[in-house]
Amino acid sequence: MLRKSEFDGITHNWFLDFNNNNLVDSNEQATSSPDFSSTTQYMNFTFMATVGGNIPGYGTWIYKCKYHPTQMYDSLAVYSPYPDFAVFTSNPSLKLSPGSANGTTVVIASRNAYAGSLSLSASAPSGTGLTATLGRTDLNVDAGGTNTTTLNVSAESTTELGTYNITLTASNSTVTRTFQLTVSVANPASPPSNPQQLPTTVLAGILGIGIILLLAVIFAFARRRKKPSVAQQ
Repeated sequence: MLRKSEFDGITHNWFLDFNNNNLVDSNEQATSSPDFSSTTQYMNFTFMATVGGNIPGYGTWIYKCKYHPTQMYDSLAVYSPYPDFAVFTSNPSLKLSPGSANGTTVVIASRNAYAGSLSLSASAPSGTGLTATLGRTDLNVDAGGTNTTTLNVSAESTTELGTYNITLTASNSTVTRTFQLTVSVANPASPPSNPQQLPTTVLAGILGIGIILLLAVIFAFARRRKKPSVAQQ
């Protein structure tokens, strides 16, 4: 059961986004909560996970707000009642620009006292110019514990702007668990202008006025020195 609270005056709706496309697809309708807003404030939403029914399998899934999927999201782990494991990242999304790279931490977590060695892989969509590189591909996890490695995602300068999924896969000889990391490729933001820096035209105007005032003072001083004195009678 999820207990949701809201005080920002904006309508929200939570759902499990299995394919990370930021849309409530037909197979995700059963996971979507009713709309709620500041008039509701608190709402209890009961969701019973059924593998092969309303969720595709055990694993760590991302739940998002239907109306603000890129700003409001978190993860929800659904795992077997038997010894199991999960794979996920410390943050469910990455942002980078064409020709750059970014990274995150990959976490392997034991569930129900699972212990053993796991193989880890990461794959990026082909033909996109994205490359996913893991720090390690073999990890051991103790019962009730976790283990981590790094994931680096780089984009070629020709990578098109858009949103992509990097698929992480952890497996042993019998069980496989996956996680999808959302990668947003966008142009870098323009650096903010210095609010204390005056425009060139303003500086030129101030300099011009200063020069005029200086010339006026020099001219007045020169006239005063050249004024003939009056002879005394």
